[in-house]
Amino acid sequence: MLSKLAGIILIFSYSLSTRLPISKDVSFLIWLGLLLLLIWGIDFFMARFITKPISKLNDSAKRMANLDFSAPCNLTSTDEFGELSISLNTMAHNLQQALTCLENSLNERKELVDNLSHEMKTPLGIIRAYAESLQEETDEAKKQKYAHVIVTEVEHMNHLIVTLLDLSALESRAVPLNITQFDFVELVETVAGRLLLDAPDTNFELQYDLPEQKIFVRTDRWRMEQVLSNLIINAKKNVQPNGLLRLELIKTDKALHFAIFNQGKLIPDKDLDKILSR
Repeated sequence: MLSKLAGIILIFSYSLSTRLPISKDVSFLIWLGLLLLLIWGIDFFMARFITKPISKLNDSAKRMANLDFSAPCNLTSTDEFGELSISLNTMAHNLQQALTCLENSLNERKELVDNLSHEMKTPLGIIRAYAESLQEETDEAKKQKYAHVIVTEVEHMNHLIVTLLDLSALESRAVPLNITQFDFVELVETVAGRLLLDAPDTNFELQYDLPEQKIFVRTDRWRMEQVLSNLIINAKKNVQPNGLLRLELIKTDKALHFAIFNQGKLIPDKDLDKILSR
């Protein structure tokens, strides 16, 4: 449109200058002045509507090339440059989201490896204790019992690995929990019995206060078993020799409270803020 307008003005100014009742030299100078004004006007409009927008777009593209998405392109025209500005900002937003997702994914993978290393200590410790006892045990019935526990813990490890591998999917709600109804008292008895009563390295006094009636809950049984195992193993690991280890399961009107106490060394005050860390 600008080029067509400039052509019309050029033709019109030339026709006008040649029709003036003055000499050809003067009319030529007038036309030349109009031509210079036309060139200056075109240069002004080019700078305002083409060069300046391109410069802004170029600066924005350079920042995005350096992965700097802090300042979006603020070009607000309604022409093609404005559309290109919107496209650049959209691309910057999508790239920033993609990079954030990638960073979160890397952090989740690191956390997954750390969790795997931490969680594997429990079944490995149980397997080692029972394997050592199995080498020295002469009673055939106890040997069979210890071997059964070892096989159970190997299966536990395998299930644990699968569980940790789908941790990210669970947190993103891509995989639902396996919700079932079961007796929570029976679950506590099973987990505590495997980890405390049947363990060959028991050197503490065990007390427990569990309801006599069945108490049914609806949740993921395996995940809840993992929680109970972690709490019981940590309590057992930190109970002093011949100390007291007590389990409680208390039912109220709206909740079910599981508590575990172990008699051992107190945690230093400086480490109290770390008790929930890995």
